[in-house]
Order: sequence, then C-alpha cells, then structure tokens
Amino acid sequence: MKVYRLESDTSYRVLCCGEESPLTDKAEFEFVRQFWQGRRLNLSPPPLRFSTLEEDLESEDDEVARARFENGISDCPFYSAAVLFFSDRARRGLTRFVEGAGELLRVPIGTAGSFYAFNCTNTLDALDVDASTIEYYSHGRPREITRYSFHRKVIEQHYVFRMEWPPPFAIYVTEPVVEEIVRLNLTGIVARLLN
Repeated sequence: MKVYRLESDTSYRVLCCGEESPLTDKAEFEFVRQFWQGRRLNLSPPPLRFSTLEEDLESEDDEVARARFENGISDCPFYSAAVLFFSDRARRGLTRFVEGAGELLRVPIGTAGSFYAFNCTNTLDALDVDASTIEYYSHGRPREITRYSFHRKVIEQHYVFRMEWPPPFAIYVTEPVVEEIVRLNLTGIVARLLN
C-alpha cells in the first residue's frame, strides 16, 4: 500500500496574517503548534489574506514572486508547513476521505472566499520502526525518517492520518486520496510518495 505525505505547493499565491490580525508572532506560533498535537483545536484560525505581489517581492526572488501571481490561487494555498488549507472545491472533493480523520475549520479570506484549515486528529502508530531508516539526534530523539516502512494492518482502514514521528505536523494519505486529487485536478497539493 502506497503512502504519501501531503504538502502545499509554494509556487502559487500564499496566505499570510491579515493586517488587522490581533495575533502576535507568539500567538500565531501557538495557533500553528496546535496542529502538531493531533487534538481538536482550542484557538480559532487568525484572520488571513493572500500576500500581495509587493510583499512577495520584498521576501522572494522577483522571478519566484511574479510566477506565484501568474499561477494564481490554488486549491491548497501555503500558509505554514504545519497547516494544510483547502479551497471549498477541494473540501467538497475530499470530504469522504478526511471525515472522521480530523476537523475542517472554515476561514473566510477576503474576496477569495472561504478556505478550510485541516486539523488531522487521526494519529496512528503506523511506522514500522525496524524496517524504516531513522536518523536520531545525539540525545536519542528522532530527527528525520529517510526511508519509510509502514504497518499495513494499521493503515489499511485509514485514508488520512498523522504520526508521532517527525515532522509532527505531517499529514499522510493513502493512494485513493491521491487518485482523487488527480481525478479532480486539484491544484497546489503536492503528494510525496514515501514508500
């Protein structure tokens, strides 16, 4: 059974905190950190908007910034590596897979309409540690998994899940989810094959 890690493609327009956001950097970090824990959220998403071309030009290479604007808004805009946002079209198309695996939090984003932050709460002990290749810090904590192997019996009844292994915010999906992403031609979703 193939397993993939979902990520947002940063070559499309990206989300950022709204100008009137009451959040400090620390508060925004606390919101994002909740997605690492695999539990229901107790903080609402911050007010968000899409970055302007001028903002991107300040922080990115000109060519990268201009390409983002030409590519437009995707079905899975980047906000943080820890949080996947889905367009309404992506939410409707993937509902049968993500239902029961987490919560979708509606976030209005100006004139772009509503997007949905996906918080995966389905945490599985899916990694076959003995068959995987894992790099550890000197103090013994896992740093990175360089070769993945999964317990088939654990994941075969799940489409979407997370694990306690690094990165703690990663969302893993099985092949039927990726097939649906391709069938629906959803943009901005990167599915990295892990095994």
